[in-house]
Amino acid sequence: MAYTFTQEENDTLTRVGPGTLMGGLLREYWTPVLRSERLEPDGAPVRVRLYGKNYVAFRTTDGRVGFFDEACPHRGASLALGQNAGNGLRCIYHGWRFGADAKVIYVPTEPRECAAAFAAGVKVHHYPVREAGGIVWVFPQEGKTPPKFPDLEFTHLPPGHVDVRVGVFNCNWLQALESVLDSAHLGQLHKSSADDLRRRSGDGTTFSRTFKIFAQAPAPRFEIVETPYGFTEGAIRDLSDGTRHVNLRQFIAPFTSLLPGSPDRYSMICIAVPHDDEWTSQFFISYHPYLPLPQDELAAFWTYADKDPNNIRGDLGSVKNLWNQDRAAMKAGHVSGFPGRQTFQEDFIVQESMGPIVDRTQENLGSSDTVIIHTRRALIRGAHALRAGRPPWGLEQVDGVDFSKIRATNKVIGAGLDWRDIDPYQDWVQAFEARGAPAAAVNAG
Repeated sequence: MAYTFTQEENDTLTRVGPGTLMGGLLREYWTPVLRSERLEPDGAPVRVRLYGKNYVAFRTTDGRVGFFDEACPHRGASLALGQNAGNGLRCIYHGWRFGADAKVIYVPTEPRECAAAFAAGVKVHHYPVREAGGIVWVFPQEGKTPPKFPDLEFTHLPPGHVDVRVGVFNCNWLQALESVLDSAHLGQLHKSSADDLRRRSGDGTTFSRTFKIFAQAPAPRFEIVETPYGFTEGAIRDLSDGTRHVNLRQFIAPFTSLLPGSPDRYSMICIAVPHDDEWTSQFFISYHPYLPLPQDELAAFWTYADKDPNNIRGDLGSVKNLWNQDRAAMKAGHVSGFPGRQTFQEDFIVQESMGPIVDRTQENLGSSDTVIIHTRRALIRGAHALRAGRPPWGLEQVDGVDFSKIRATNKVIGAGLDWRDIDPYQDWVQAFEARGAPAAAVNAG
């Protein structure tokens, strides 16, 4: 029997502005907002739109990061226009200057004898900031103690082991999140692009073997295990020889998906962050705990995106030209009609093709959408729980979680084995050591 969501449920899931249920839930978590490299000491401040509000981020002369409401507390001029110098951000309208700690440093519009007292009484709305893994993270609430920081494995690795890329998309955050959560489309949408990538990367890799399995067994069975931080998902495909292929994903509430990687390639994490109801950033973090990343392979993978790692959407086109779909290539056998695009860009096109906010009341969800349904229900329950005064989803028992040990994996197991017995962390260790190399995780120290 097909399942659909109501209009009320869809509104709860997609509306993220101040005062909304989902906006309230999402503000309870550490949120990635920028690649660290975008903020240079004394460089131009960066305007950030997050959960329906506008902010400004800047890096001071001594390297600290400030994150404020965009509007100057004096008359509301944009601080994104400000001058960043001398360990402070100066509003160009009247010259007020602010430090990264949100103290008003200088108020030239007030008499000298009372300027200091006046400045001390000015409230600057600023928010806790943390840098880790090449990303600036923000806890977007004032006056509240942030939860435990999700220091995932990549945040402990040196730069050569981590690659962070970001794209901005004209669609609701849930469409971006669900494009990553949906395992059932892999053997269909990406068949041709995966074949192309496999030819370039070689048929001997786990990646190549996995995508062959997706094409041969397109209808996985899903099983979910709840965890203190979210859930673990097993996407199980029965193979012709009696074995089973398992894509073991980790999901960290509310928007972080650890994709099933493999030791002979690298791991990837995807995070969907709402700007507002209709615009979203997606962070794609590639990393390997033991080896430097293969830069040539990464370059090939993102070839058709913009060379700027802050714009992996690249020149996809839009609905006006149907994202430059090549119907001749489709007639010739290319499944999606987007030859030359890599797999994630096909996802980007599909998620934008649904419109800014998809109407979920018109869907017909089946067993292949098990993880989608589970995640939506968990988000809705979490939002209502928070408003009722209970802890948010994934934060109830998070203090005991070692985020740096959370890994995803994919492998073939015997018919009689239970995928729940797989330890993804040790699975990587054993697979890597089987290649004759010690699995000693690199620590940036």
